[in-house]
Amino acid sequence: MFLFMINCVLVDKLFLCNFLACLLDRIQSLETALKSCQKELKDEKAKLGELKEHFKYNLKLINDRDAELQRYDALFLGNLQHLLLYNYLHISLIQELVLFFKKMFVSLWN
Repeated sequence: MFLFMINCVLVDKLFLCNFLACLLDRIQSLETALKSCQKELKDEKAKLGELKEHFKYNLKLINDRDAELQRYDALFLGNLQHLLLYNYLHISLIQELVLFFKKMFVSLWN
């Protein structure tokens, strides 16, 4: 009976040692996985930071381009208004000249 109890204690100790070894292996693999995840998270945060900087730069480019386009639109509309006024004045002048020549023509034939 005593030998059986010693064998049981030895088996229990062996089981406990194996169990602890498995736990240590599991802890080490989890720590390795955690370090890997932390490194991946750090890399992804760095990529996100770069994307944010690129986004800000591109947004500034777009805003600058829009402001420049608005300046061109205002300049174009101003020039267009001047051209329309100039065209209107020319048409008015031509109409006056046509009337003048009609009067001259009528007066020459009368």
